[in-house]
Amino acid sequence: MILFKEPGVQLILRGRKTQARKLWARARAKEGAEHLLYRRPPMTGEKPFARILVTRVWKQRLGEMSAAEARAEGWPDKAAWLAQFSEGRQFDRPIDEVEVYALEFQVLERFEAPAGADTGG
Repeated sequence: MILFKEPGVQLILRGRKTQARKLWARARAKEGAEHLLYRRPPMTGEKPFARILVTRVWKQRLGEMSAAEARAEGWPDKAAWLAQFSEGRQFDRPIDEVEVYALEFQVLERFEAPAGADTGG
């Protein structure tokens, strides 16, 4: 189980997000593992929105994040990604020094359509 906020949910459902950075004390995902993705913990009755295969996991300082990695996060550039990542958060050090776990993944299955998608009918 991995939790995502709504902007990330929509980017994943649209196929625009293939990496994620998480403020985890330890890695909660392993290379080769499948995970269900949720907006809220499943004990709240929440259903998963997607299933992924984690293809790579590494620890990274945000200052080392590249422009290509920001695009893989679904954002046009690193500044835009950093702005949304730091929204509502306070850090005890400069943002470039904050360490995160980075995940690269493939979406195996989507359980819902992106918001605003035409579902036909």
